[in-house]
Amino acid sequence: MRGETCVAVATFFSFTSVLLLIFAHVGQINTSSVPRKLHMVQVNVTNYGIALNAATGIASPGLYVDNASLPLGQRLGLRQLYAWGLYGYCTYEDAQLSGAQCGNHSFATTFTPMDVILSDTPDPYKVPWVTLVPNFSGFKNSATLANMTRAAFYFLFIGTLFAGAALITGVIKHKVTFIISSASSILGTIFLLIGSAVWTAAIGQAESINRIAVGVQTLPVSSHDILTSDAWVSPGSAY
Repeated sequence: MRGETCVAVATFFSFTSVLLLIFAHVGQINTSSVPRKLHMVQVNVTNYGIALNAATGIASPGLYVDNASLPLGQRLGLRQLYAWGLYGYCTYEDAQLSGAQCGNHSFATTFTPMDVILSDTPDPYKVPWVTLVPNFSGFKNSATLANMTRAAFYFLFIGTLFAGAALITGVIKHKVTFIISSASSILGTIFLLIGSAVWTAAIGQAESINRIAVGVQTLPVSSHDILTSDAWVSPGSAY
């Protein structure tokens, strides 16, 4: 097979990679039709009120907001869904993604669900929320999750730059650019693999919350999940 053919095939895959990475980077940057459907991880707190009542007998009026336009992070009430992208998070009122609102966006944002949910939890429910989530749960270890997802972001970001460089230099027919394209492709693959692995590990650690149930009774036997996480790595970050 001629060298030009090999480079052409590699360039096609580089283009596909860059396209998928663009989708990964735009996830949750705003609430328009495409970004709102893309996320690195989504946390569903719909069952938390039920779990709180089952564990403590405390009713939960005012636990969730009844006005989606209220600002985030002011302890005014929980939203049903919290979804994180690479640059920030957004909240939604239901599975149809209505009542959307996004928090502050920043470069190399971190995934710290415990802190974010606590910032929306009204003061009367702050102590029960902290108590219900065990200290051994990875979900509660915000410092570790922040360090992991911050590092993963930089690996993914640098990998994206290498993928872009591989695409650009791959279309220029010259021996030197072919070499640069090949090197960029190799380095991009390494960085993307590491970034994806670290993000996946962070999600796995946070998912430990799914195995915690409260309010277990003997007759009849029943239990209620504190919350659930629908965790998946967006297209482009799973290479």
